[in-house]
Order: sequence, then C-alpha cells, then structure tokens
Amino acid sequence: MKTIIIPIILFIAAIVFVVWSGITVENSLKGLIKEVRNLPTIPDKNTLFSIDELEKHWNKHKELYSAVIKFDFVYNFSKEISAAKAGVDAD
Repeated sequence: MKTIIIPIILFIAAIVFVVWSGITVENSLKGLIKEVRNLPTIPDKNTLFSIDELEKHWNKHKELYSAVIKFDFVYNFSKEISAAKAGVDAD
C-alpha cells in the first residue's frame, strides 16, 4: 500500500506546486506589465521613482521569472532597466 500512496502524494504535491507557481508568475507579470505601461514616454520628476519601484518588483521575483522564462530575457530586461535609469538620470 505504501508503494502506491507515496507516489500519489508526491504527484499531487508536484501538480499543486506547478499550478501555484504558474498562478504566482502570472499575477506577478501582470503587475509588472501594468507598472511598465504606466511609465511616461517623456521622463518627468517621478519617472526615476517609478523605475526604481519597477526594479524592486523585478528583483523580488527574478528567480521565479528565470524558472519559467529563458535566461536571456531575464538578463536583457535587467539590462534595459539599467539603461532606462541611466537615460532618466542623463535627462
């Protein structure tokens, strides 16, 4: 009986984890997309603060994103955030 119950429990736990992580990633990415869309096209005095908040959100969930997204995209997004901050500072 143990040979059937333990694999079933592990299988159910794996399914729950996959579903939970998928929902978490989806909600987090929706928030990230909303923050990116709210950035102004022309930098103003609050743009740097908005980019910092975006970067905090990104860094908080970076490991989760790297588990479901190709590493190149994760690295490129981090690079783009740095470039955006440098552009706002230069302006």
